[in-house]
Amino acid sequence: MGGWRKSVWFFLVAVGGCNALAEIYEGNSFEPECAVVSDCEAKVEVPDCRKALACEDQICRFEDAREGAPLLAQDVGDCAVRVCDGLGGEKKLEATSDVQDDNNDCTIDDCDGLKPRHTWQESIPCFTGPMGTEGVGLCKTGTRACTKDVGPEGPCEGEVVPAAEVCDKTLNDEDCDGQVNEGGAGCVCRPGEVISCYGGTAETRGVGMCHEGKAICKADGLGGGECIGEQPFPEAETCYGGELDEDCDGLVNEDGAGCVCGDGYVSPGEGEDCDDGNTKDGDACPADCTL
Repeated sequence: MGGWRKSVWFFLVAVGGCNALAEIYEGNSFEPECAVVSDCEAKVEVPDCRKALACEDQICRFEDAREGAPLLAQDVGDCAVRVCDGLGGEKKLEATSDVQDDNNDCTIDDCDGLKPRHTWQESIPCFTGPMGTEGVGLCKTGTRACTKDVGPEGPCEGEVVPAAEVCDKTLNDEDCDGQVNEGGAGCVCRPGEVISCYGGTAETRGVGMCHEGKAICKADGLGGGECIGEQPFPEAETCYGGELDEDCDGLVNEDGAGCVCGDGYVSPGEGEDCDDGNTKDGDACPADCTL
């Protein structure tokens, strides 16, 4: 052994013992025989994990990346991730997310440790309806058979795709849009919306004091709940309270309680032809309100 090499050897043993002989110095490795730093760079096998810092006294000084640091270059689909081993080299760790796709829909692609695995299936799930409707409402997934060397073929058995919405008491979502009885055959209104309501006859609706109210459409879409604020039924006509049409016949103060000659209202039902608000003769209307 040369003189300077023997000195280095004794120095390493004295300072670091076996670790020194193995060239492990607090994360830094040393190797002999270099003239310039490029000689050290040539000795680096994994640049991501080891960096040549200098050539000192013909000895290479390196800096090693921490253990577990991922390499920039990775192999896709090998069920592993390449990382540094902390000693300037690399190793592989299991990565179940790095699955190799064999482009066969009839296989389940996963990992068996560091080995890609492709498990054959007799059938696979299928759905031919519009995107976003699978598993919504009545829509459900079906199955399609798998054939060796061919892959999935044949119809999608057992699937349910969207159909026209129907309003009935079953409260089904036939069109698979996440809503029930919002429209379609039998629907009167959209559940939850405010609708007009009226319990009287069509002839009196909106006539005189008779008017409609408001209700909330029920969940089945077949009609509203309690009608609030309506006045559906005519009342007996009176001549009290001004020109009101209480009996909802389109006429005001035509007869009824309080209707008398001289009240200023012409009440044909009480035999009046005119009424000027008094019972005097000699003016626009005779005292008995008849012409």
